Amino acid sequence: MAVVNEESGYQLNFPSDSAKVQKASGTDEEIGEFEVYAVAFSDSPKLVEDSYVFLFDLVTTNPDAYKVDLGINTYFGGQLEYLAQAEFKDGKVSVYMYNGPYQYNSLANIIENHVLNVDFVVYDAEDNVIEYYENINFMYKEFNRYDVADIASSCWIL
Repeated sequence: MAVVNEESGYQLNFPSDSAKVQKASGTDEEIGEFEVYAVAFSDSPKLVEDSYVFLFDLVTTNPDAYKVDLGINTYFGGQLEYLAQAEFKDGKVSVYMYNGPYQYNSLANIIENHVLNVDFVVYDAEDNVIEYYENINFMYKEFNRYDVADIASSCWIL
């Protein structure tokens, strides 16, 4: 599933065909009432190596894209993973998340309690910023922290 708009030249390709856009809403003690749209997957990411899970590939057709800074955060703040200056190989950067032994970073805790958020900055070979995307939200079927509702499935997040 690609979640960056067609004209951008960038896509986040998730290893799932079971995705649809949904709305999560509720009240959080820190930020009050909220409503956020996210791509929701009915299957969870799988452990692929040691303690890592594969989340998605960032793919580009932009010939000037050389490297990327990419962060995976919770919607309410809190960085989970960060790739610094990861180089595109054949137009692709693969993104994995560490499934550590600690409660705050366990895969089950993250999937059940958080809408995840992706931000990324793309650089050319001379370190000039050429693209910036933020607030690309996604979540998994086990998400149960707040209310989730279906919306139109044929829209882009950006």
